[in-house]
Amino acid sequence: MQTITVKEDGQRETDAVQAMTSMPGASMGEMTQSTGKVIEEGIEQGAEEMRKPAAEDMPKDLQEMTQTREVTPDIKPQTQETAATSVTNVASEQAKREAFLKDNIVRLAEAEFPDNKGIQWNILSFEHKGHLTNVEVEPTPATAGYPRFKFAVSFKNPETPRVIGTYCFKDGQYSLLSTRKN
Repeated sequence: MQTITVKEDGQRETDAVQAMTSMPGASMGEMTQSTGKVIEEGIEQGAEEMRKPAAEDMPKDLQEMTQTREVTPDIKPQTQETAATSVTNVASEQAKREAFLKDNIVRLAEAEFPDNKGIQWNILSFEHKGHLTNVEVEPTPATAGYPRFKFAVSFKNPETPRVIGTYCFKDGQYSLLSTRKN
């Protein structure tokens, strides 16, 4: 370290700052400057790294996983067996309803049209929706006033199915004729 003096007001005094900077590699000024440069370079480098897409630093297999992975809900798909059982149960329930209606259509129709006893009721089609089954029928002879009818039969209580609505076919479409409370 060198001692540096300066003349001020006629007197020689030691200039501590210059003395410190005269020390090779150990001056406070150089240390501060070099430390500042190191910090600045580190910040620059870090910022540059952050600007790179994260995928560049990721292993290839991890990149592929994140790009192709689909998020799916944690729902177990129905197996063929349970799907078949479900379809069979629905088909079985519908078959039971249709059998009941085939066996009881005359009784149900006579309850709707008590003045028209002894009419044959031919079933044309069935339509199932939830607990309801619509049965399209044709009276023979056609003495009930309309050529066709639809009975909306509720199977909400399977032990006691009941007609809750009657539709008549007139002018090419069905119109509501009567209803009953569920």
